Amino acid sequence: MGNTEFYLWLILAGVALLFLFNIVKSARGWQKVQRARSTWVSVPATIERSVALHGRSSKGATSQVAIEYRFSVDGHDYRGSTYEYGVDRRYFVPQADQIVSEFPAGAQTKAYYDPANPANNALILAMGQARYQTIGMAVALLILALIWVLLIIPGVREQEKEQSLLPYDVSTPT
Repeated sequence: MGNTEFYLWLILAGVALLFLFNIVKSARGWQKVQRARSTWVSVPATIERSVALHGRSSKGATSQVAIEYRFSVDGHDYRGSTYEYGVDRRYFVPQADQIVSEFPAGAQTKAYYDPANPANNALILAMGQARYQTIGMAVALLILALIWVLLIIPGVREQEKEQSLLPYDVSTPT
Protein backbone atom coordinates (compact mmCIF):
# COMPACT_ATOMS: atom_id res chain seq x y z
CA MET A 1 0.00 0.00 0.00
CA GLY A 2 1.44 3.35 -1.05
CA ASN A 3 1.31 6.60 0.90
CA THR A 4 -1.53 8.02 -1.18
CA GLU A 5 -3.67 4.95 -0.68
CA PHE A 6 -2.96 5.04 3.06
CA TYR A 7 -4.11 8.66 3.28
CA LEU A 8 -7.26 7.92 1.31
CA TRP A 9 -8.14 5.11 3.71
CA LEU A 10 -7.35 7.40 6.63
CA ILE A 11 -9.76 10.00 5.27
CA LEU A 12 -12.45 7.36 4.81
CA ALA A 13 -11.91 6.15 8.39
CA GLY A 14 -12.30 9.73 9.66
CA VAL A 15 -15.55 10.20 7.73
CA ALA A 16 -16.82 6.84 9.03
CA LEU A 17 -16.04 7.86 12.63
CA LEU A 18 -17.91 11.15 12.19
CA PHE A 19 -20.83 9.22 10.73
CA LEU A 20 -20.88 6.78 13.66
CA PHE A 21 -20.62 9.62 16.17
CA ASN A 22 -23.69 11.31 14.63
CA ILE A 23 -25.65 8.06 14.55
CA VAL A 24 -24.88 7.27 18.21
CA LYS A 25 -25.69 10.82 19.31
CA SER A 26 -28.97 10.75 17.40
CA ALA A 27 -29.92 7.33 18.75
CA ARG A 28 -29.34 8.49 22.32
CA GLY A 29 -31.45 11.60 21.72
CA TRP A 30 -34.20 9.50 20.18
CA GLN A 31 -34.22 7.10 23.17
CA LYS A 32 -34.38 10.04 25.57
CA VAL A 33 -37.35 11.51 23.70
CA GLN A 34 -39.15 8.14 23.59
CA ARG A 35 -38.78 7.70 27.36
CA ALA A 36 -40.13 11.20 27.93
CA ARG A 37 -43.07 10.63 25.57
CA SER A 38 -44.13 7.57 27.54
CA THR A 39 -43.98 9.18 31.01
CA TRP A 40 -44.25 12.96 30.77
CA VAL A 41 -47.53 14.84 31.22
CA SER A 42 -48.80 17.87 29.30
CA VAL A 43 -50.20 21.03 30.90
CA PRO A 44 -51.33 24.43 29.60
CA ALA A 45 -48.46 26.92 29.37
CA THR A 46 -48.00 30.58 28.50
CA ILE A 47 -45.11 31.82 26.37
CA GLU A 48 -43.42 34.74 28.12
CA ARG A 49 -40.52 35.40 25.73
CA SER A 50 -39.63 34.09 22.30
CA VAL A 51 -36.62 35.37 20.36
CA ALA A 52 -34.45 33.99 17.55
CA LEU A 53 -30.78 34.72 18.17
CA HIS A 54 -28.85 34.74 14.89
CA GLY A 55 -25.10 34.54 14.69
CA ARG A 56 -22.13 33.27 12.76
CA SER A 57 -19.71 30.54 13.66
CA SER A 58 -17.01 28.60 11.89
CA LYS A 59 -19.83 26.37 10.60
CA GLY A 60 -21.72 29.26 9.01
CA ALA A 61 -24.90 31.06 10.00
CA THR A 62 -26.62 29.45 12.96
CA SER A 63 -29.48 30.41 15.21
CA GLN A 64 -30.71 29.62 18.66
CA VAL A 65 -34.19 30.03 20.02
CA ALA A 66 -34.51 31.75 23.38
CA ILE A 67 -37.98 30.80 24.54
CA GLU A 68 -39.38 31.11 28.05
CA TYR A 69 -42.72 29.86 29.29
CA ARG A 70 -44.56 29.28 32.54
CA PHE A 71 -46.95 26.61 33.75
CA SER A 72 -48.44 25.30 36.99
CA VAL A 73 -48.43 21.82 38.50
CA ASP A 74 -50.37 21.11 41.70
CA GLY A 75 -50.47 24.81 42.62
CA HIS A 76 -46.73 25.33 42.08
CA ASP A 77 -45.54 27.66 39.33
CA TYR A 78 -42.71 26.55 37.07
CA ARG A 79 -40.73 28.25 34.34
CA GLY A 80 -39.11 26.54 31.41
CA SER A 81 -36.81 27.44 28.56
CA THR A 82 -36.43 24.18 26.63
CA TYR A 83 -38.04 24.21 23.21
CA GLU A 84 -37.14 20.67 22.08
CA TYR A 85 -36.28 17.98 24.60
CA GLY A 86 -33.40 15.68 23.77
CA VAL A 87 -31.56 17.75 21.15
CA ASP A 88 -29.18 20.67 21.09
CA ARG A 89 -30.71 24.03 20.39
CA ARG A 90 -29.00 25.08 17.17
CA TYR A 91 -31.16 25.68 14.12
CA PHE A 92 -30.91 27.00 10.63
CA VAL A 93 -31.99 30.64 10.45
CA PRO A 94 -35.39 30.01 8.76
CA GLN A 95 -36.24 27.29 11.31
CA ALA A 96 -35.50 29.58 14.25
CA ASP A 97 -37.66 32.34 12.77
CA GLN A 98 -40.49 29.84 12.18
CA ILE A 99 -40.33 28.58 15.78
CA VAL A 100 -40.55 32.13 17.12
CA SER A 101 -43.55 32.89 14.89
CA GLU A 102 -45.31 29.69 16.08
CA PHE A 103 -44.69 30.52 19.75
CA PRO A 104 -44.98 34.32 20.14
CA ALA A 105 -44.92 35.96 23.55
CA GLY A 106 -48.34 35.73 25.22
CA ALA A 107 -49.44 32.64 23.28
CA GLN A 108 -51.12 29.74 25.03
CA THR A 109 -49.64 26.33 24.30
CA LYS A 110 -48.83 23.00 25.97
CA ALA A 111 -45.71 22.20 27.95
CA TYR A 112 -44.58 18.70 28.84
CA TYR A 113 -43.01 17.90 32.19
CA ASP A 114 -41.53 14.98 34.07
CA PRO A 115 -43.98 14.09 36.89
CA ALA A 116 -41.05 13.09 39.10
CA ASN A 117 -39.41 16.50 38.54
CA PRO A 118 -41.57 19.22 36.91
CA ALA A 119 -38.49 21.45 36.60
CA ASN A 120 -37.49 19.04 33.81
CA ASN A 121 -39.80 20.21 31.01
CA ALA A 122 -40.06 21.17 27.34
CA LEU A 123 -42.51 22.47 24.76
CA ILE A 124 -41.78 19.77 22.17
CA LEU A 125 -40.95 16.10 22.70
CA ALA A 126 -39.46 15.28 19.32
CA MET A 127 -36.20 14.90 17.50
CA GLY A 128 -35.45 18.15 15.77
CA GLN A 129 -35.48 18.47 12.00
CA ALA A 130 -31.90 19.71 12.15
CA ARG A 131 -30.84 16.38 13.71
CA TYR A 132 -32.40 14.44 10.83
CA GLN A 133 -30.69 16.75 8.37
CA THR A 134 -27.37 16.14 10.11
CA ILE A 135 -27.86 12.37 9.83
CA GLY A 136 -28.75 12.77 6.14
CA MET A 137 -25.64 14.83 5.49
CA ALA A 138 -23.48 12.28 7.33
CA VAL A 139 -24.93 9.43 5.24
CA ALA A 140 -24.39 11.38 2.02
CA LEU A 141 -20.81 12.21 3.02
CA LEU A 142 -20.09 8.57 3.84
CA ILE A 143 -21.49 7.43 0.47
CA LEU A 144 -19.46 10.04 -1.38
CA ALA A 145 -16.32 9.03 0.51
CA LEU A 146 -16.89 5.36 -0.34
CA ILE A 147 -17.42 6.16 -4.02
CA TRP A 148 -14.36 8.40 -4.01
CA VAL A 149 -12.18 5.70 -2.45
CA LEU A 150 -13.53 3.01 -4.78
CA LEU A 151 -12.82 5.16 -7.84
CA ILE A 152 -9.52 6.73 -6.75
CA ILE A 153 -7.68 3.79 -5.16
CA PRO A 154 -7.55 1.62 -8.30
CA GLY A 155 -6.09 4.60 -10.21
CA VAL A 156 -3.55 5.27 -7.46
CA ARG A 157 -2.50 1.63 -7.46
CA GLU A 158 -2.11 1.67 -11.25
CA GLN A 159 -0.01 4.86 -11.10
CA GLU A 160 2.25 3.42 -8.40
CA LYS A 161 2.64 0.23 -10.44
CA GLU A 162 3.61 2.19 -13.57
CA GLN A 163 6.08 4.34 -11.60
CA SER A 164 7.75 1.27 -10.11
CA LEU A 165 8.38 -0.06 -13.64
CA LEU A 166 10.17 3.12 -14.78
CA PRO A 167 13.99 3.25 -14.67
CA TYR A 168 15.40 5.37 -11.85
CA ASP A 169 16.98 8.05 -14.01
CA VAL A 170 14.97 8.78 -17.12
CA SER A 171 16.43 12.26 -17.67
CA THR A 172 19.91 11.30 -19.00
CA PRO A 173 20.21 9.28 -22.19
CA THR A 174 22.69 6.39 -22.24
